Amino acid sequence: MRARTLAVVVAILVSVGVPASANHDKGDGYESCNAGEVCLYDLPSSSRWTNQFAWGAVYGTDYTWYDTVDNHYETWLVANDMSAVVNKQARCDVQFRDWSTGNTWTVGNDYFWREAPSYINQKADLHVLVNC
Repeated sequence: MRARTLAVVVAILVSVGVPASANHDKGDGYESCNAGEVCLYDLPSSSRWTNQFAWGAVYGTDYTWYDTVDNHYETWLVANDMSAVVNKQARCDVQFRDWSTGNTWTVGNDYFWREAPSYINQKADLHVLVNC
């Protein structure tokens, strides 16, 4: 009975187009950077490797980069590896933090591509939503 109920729920979700949960997108579940998301990029000049969030996150070992060209997860971690961001949050700014130095960098919700400054580039351990 339980397996049948689960199968019905999954079938309903698929039929109405609810995106699947994915490691690279903790926002709306879709690959592209959409409204309401904080979109991180591995390189300052490329959107190939990405990870997206709808809320704050401590990166740790939970998040890896997603390769949007070859459509697969990479093995390297987002932690201490972010170089650019687009903040598409509707109400909040996003603040990146480096635990080892205490440095922070706050990005407004303006939809612009921002390259991380040298003091936080490749060093961020987490981000939080601020000024909401």
